Amino acid sequence: SGVGINIHIKNPGPDGRLVGLVRDEIARRGLQDRAYIAGNEDVLSVAQAMAPDVARCCLGSQKTPDQQVDVAVQFACRRLQFRREVTDAAIARAKASGLICNLFWSDEAEDAREYLRRGIEVILTNRANVLIGG
Repeated sequence: SGVGINIHIKNPGPDGRLVGLVRDEIARRGLQDRAYIAGNEDVLSVAQAMAPDVARCCLGSQKTPDQQVDVAVQFACRRLQFRREVTDAAIARAKASGLICNLFWSDEAEDAREYLRRGIEVILTNRANVLIGG
């Protein structure tokens, strides 16, 4: 248990420089067991090549959850981050592929509980105090 560190990289940088810097900082701080790189296909491709030991979270193809599962598998991600419009079928496919299912986002306790009931495992939130207390 504990807090995971979701490092959202929006662009890998020239020659993957940003991914390399994040990889090195994760190693320097000993965060290999909690930090992961989250990004779209371009970032995931570079991370898979340059930082294969750092967990990856798929943010690509979020508008089409079934395709997002395929992208996560393609880049050997450990998790993916669905948006609120996720379908139960996509959650089931992700879980069948061994993926941890994140949700972007929920700020209300009852809403978060419903996503957890549906199979989401990690809720990104702006109001952790509300969700922890709820």
